[in-house]
Amino acid sequence: MSSSESLPNLHASIQQLIADAVRQTRSSGDDSALHGVLQETLTDLESQQTAMAVTIERLRAALAAQDAPKATPADEPPLSIETVPTVETPTVLATDDRGAHELDVIAHGASLANASGLQAFLREMPAVDAVQTRQFVNGELRLHAEMKSALDRAALGAWLDANEGKILTVTDTVVEMSFG
Repeated sequence: MSSSESLPNLHASIQQLIADAVRQTRSSGDDSALHGVLQETLTDLESQQTAMAVTIERLRAALAAQDAPKATPADEPPLSIETVPTVETPTVLATDDRGAHELDVIAHGASLANASGLQAFLREMPAVDAVQTRQFVNGELRLHAEMKSALDRAALGAWLDANEGKILTVTDTVVEMSFG
């Protein structure tokens, strides 16, 4: 069924739900229940609309990720850092001998395109063994990465620059960033 065929069917289904609710409340003689039934129907429809919007954004992000240019790592060796006191003046402590470890990635203000693009970018990095989404709610993305070696911060920074993002904090176990 095409999307143009499903829209009239959806409209007809909604109209049928409303008609059934009106008929049920009138047959029971309790007109005050109509408001509750209609409110419940509205809540269900809004929930489905939200799910549909998320699905649409995921499709857009998947299309955008296919068209996005691939970032190339800088000539610098991968670095792992202890702390970043401010966004403008990060302090980098190199620990290139870092072996396999876990890394949590937190992104604030992420759109669905940012979220899927970041996850795809991390998966392509040689130092990353696996990336899993932990949570993505209201623009806050939480990823968990299993690392083979130290994160290439320069490559991540270049990707963030190209995607209107910036690194806020980097430790041995957490990378925090923001978009927008």
